Amino acid sequence: MLTSPLYGQQKGRVKGTVVSQTGSLLSGVTVTVTDSLNKVITNTATDAKGLFLFESLEAGKSYNIRFSIVGYGNKEENNFIVKPADNNSILIRMEEGSSQLDEVVVVGYGTQKKLILLELSIWSAKKCLKDAWLLMQRKCYKVLFQI
Repeated sequence: MLTSPLYGQQKGRVKGTVVSQTGSLLSGVTVTVTDSLNKVITNTATDAKGLFLFESLEAGKSYNIRFSIVGYGNKEENNFIVKPADNNSILIRMEEGSSQLDEVVVVGYGTQKKLILLELSIWSAKKCLKDAWLLMQRKCYKVLFQI
């Protein structure tokens, strides 16, 4: 492995903030650092303030930093060269993705089309109303006979 003679084995910190198109801070964004061969070096997620931090990256080395979150397009900073110490700051503005999230509902064990779930919900609501009506009638009969 070759290193830059200027930096030797010095380490650098990369910190940054991830925001939406409107400037809102984005928490839970997955941030992945890879080398030039796309081998994952490390990863993290942004905190509640949209902040992330990588410590101990090798100074003078080039990294690719990838940002991803559901509902937004992936963003990538390619060939980011880490400087020694704390002089590495990034501001990332994520753009909403064109994914079709409104057509798929995620459930605990898989996915189903929203239309099927809507039909089941309507059927369940009708059954629930019917059961409630029967329950109400039974309670009314009980009250009438107890008087």
